[in-house]
Amino acid sequence: MINKNSNLGFTLLELLLVVLIIGIFATIALPRYQLGRDKAEFRKYQVMVSSLKDAYYDYFMRKGKGTKNFDDLSVSLPSDFIISKDDNLSYQCRSNDEMFCCMSRYIYQTSAYINCGKKDLSIIYHYPLFSYKGEMSNVKGRGLCFAEIDNKRANRLCKSLGVKGIIYEMEHTPIGYKKYQRYTMK
Repeated sequence: MINKNSNLGFTLLELLLVVLIIGIFATIALPRYQLGRDKAEFRKYQVMVSSLKDAYYDYFMRKGKGTKNFDDLSVSLPSDFIISKDDNLSYQCRSNDEMFCCMSRYIYQTSAYINCGKKDLSIIYHYPLFSYKGEMSNVKGRGLCFAEIDNKRANRLCKSLGVKGIIYEMEHTPIGYKKYQRYTMK
C-alpha cells in the first residue's frame, strides 16, 4: 500500500539552502572569472605593443631616427585600424571599435613609447622605447599598466599584474590628456 502523505519534493528550506550555496560560489567565482578574462584581453595589448616595439627598434636601427607613423614600421596593424589622432609632430594614434594604439617618436629631450589599450581608455599597456636622454629603454620586457582612476575593475587587473605607483597624467591617448593610476609590471 502506498502512503499518500509521503513527500516527493524538496522543502522550501532545502531549496533556499541550495540557492544560498550557489550564490556563495558565484560570488567567489565571478570576480576570478572576470579577472581571468581581463588578463587575456590585456595580453592582446601586450602582444600588439611587443610587435610594434620590435618593428620600431628595427626602423630606428635602419634609419637612425624614430618615427610616429605606424606605416613606417615593418608590421601590419589590423585592417580596421584608422588614424584617430595625429598631432603632426610627435605622436599618432590608431584605433578600431575594440582597442587603440598610440606611438610617439623620439625627439630631442622627449621620451618615445607605445601605448595600446581598451577603446574606452579604462586600461592601457605602456612600453617606454627611449628615455628623455635618447637612450634605449632597459625595462627588459616589463612595461606599465595604467588604470582609469575610478575604474575598480581596471585597477584590480593592474594590481594583479604589478606594483601600484603614482597617479599619472597621460597625454598620448586618442582623446589627449587623462589621469591614470600607474602600476609597474612585475
